Amino acid sequence: MIYWDEYYKSGREGAETPLRFFLSKTPLKWALYLTIIVLLLYVFFEMKRKQRPIPVIELLKNSTLEFVETVSGVYLSRHDNNSIASKKIQFWFDRIRNRYYLSTNDTGEYFVLQLQKKSGVSKKLIDTILHNIKRADAQPAVTDDLLMKLCTDIDEFYRLSKT
Repeated sequence: MIYWDEYYKSGREGAETPLRFFLSKTPLKWALYLTIIVLLLYVFFEMKRKQRPIPVIELLKNSTLEFVETVSGVYLSRHDNNSIASKKIQFWFDRIRNRYYLSTNDTGEYFVLQLQKKSGVSKKLIDTILHNIKRADAQPAVTDDLLMKLCTDIDEFYRLSKT
């Protein structure tokens, strides 16, 4: 049995759609392809995550050295050795309390031995510092030589200590 169908013989004679019209004309076909390509490129590049620009943060200025120079200039201009020695001694005792957990109320032989064990600094240097502290406390005015000796010994202690 054979069925005769006119559909394949004369081609498709269905309804004309706008897309079929665009594809039938060469310039419109190229315009359609170009539009699709541009839209795909736009979508592709816009798929990237949008991010706000990272603001530039300026580094903080280290003003510690300026502060030290200002404070030392004030003390130097007043020539107040007693105050400088007092502060230096106070900071040294504070460091011993905070780093080595020793009481600085009694600075006898037990204190010296404990500080020597914990800091690793020689007993002679610790005795020298304590002797100069007692001299500074006993004098009404600390001399330049005593202040220099005290500062040098305390700085040497800091340099030699374990922590």
